[in-house]
Amino acid sequence: MGINSYVRDPKTKKGLNVNKDGAIVVSVIEQSGAEVDPAVLTRNKIWRQWFTNPLAANTIEMDVDGSITSVEYKVGSELGRIKYIQALRLILNDSNMEMNTNDFRRFGNAATTPGLSNGLELYLVQDGAQVDIFTSPVKTIGDFLNYSDAWENIVNAVDVQTDFLSFDFILPKPVALIEGTNDYISVKINDDLTAIDLFRTLTWGYYELVSQ
Repeated sequence: MGINSYVRDPKTKKGLNVNKDGAIVVSVIEQSGAEVDPAVLTRNKIWRQWFTNPLAANTIEMDVDGSITSVEYKVGSELGRIKYIQALRLILNDSNMEMNTNDFRRFGNAATTPGLSNGLELYLVQDGAQVDIFTSPVKTIGDFLNYSDAWENIVNAVDVQTDFLSFDFILPKPVALIEGTNDYISVKINDDLTAIDLFRTLTWGYYELVSQ
């Protein structure tokens, strides 16, 4: 839709001005009769976003060394919108990751049995308070099954003995990241994962535009 596009109000049958994002534009008239800048009604929009490391040029690659100093990957609040997180997807690609073998006791090539030393944390920070989504750190790929709502293991996805894993985590209710706050959701890495071929985390949900 263009900036001058119109949709029809089902009740009045009159045309409504809709901007290029599909939001309804409302003309605002002051008591004097003067028209001021138009207001845009907020509406929900679908969004997806990778977790990124704000201290490393916002990279999405999570195969890093967090054994000495923990490394955090975040999705934070954003001015002009309220983000509602509904789910997350964690993606791994490496060998020694077959869930139907004893590989589930490892963490790919980053750790043999009994897994990572310190593990991965997933938590939310709202109003300065931390809420753990993983109730204890994940140290083996099998530990993800304690929390995941769906998962997939594609064996030999790239070449022989190299497997692809994805885990989906559906939140019980959408979590809001309020604009203008320091709220965020984070994956914290506390071990050396540089031996992993691929590690990324994606989140999705919807956002509401906020008038500025």
